[in-house]
Amino acid sequence: LKDLSADLLGITMTRIDELIGRGQKTIPFSMVPVAQATPYAAADADITLQLYRVLNPKLDDTQSAFGAQA
Repeated sequence: LKDLSADLLGITMTRIDELIGRGQKTIPFSMVPVAQATPYAAADADITLQLYRVLNPKLDDTQSAFGAQA
């Protein structure tokens, strides 16, 4: 999701390890403060919808090219 958002939308998203850490310093997502977790989760939902709007027409075009019906 993060790579697709950068490549297709030009949007750099927060990576999960920025919230939960890495290696031995990793914490469960449930321990991330709500003030940080909320915008992270909302951004994931928002970007998913934006990517759907970009990629779905391409999928439709690909299916049409192969004679598949959507």
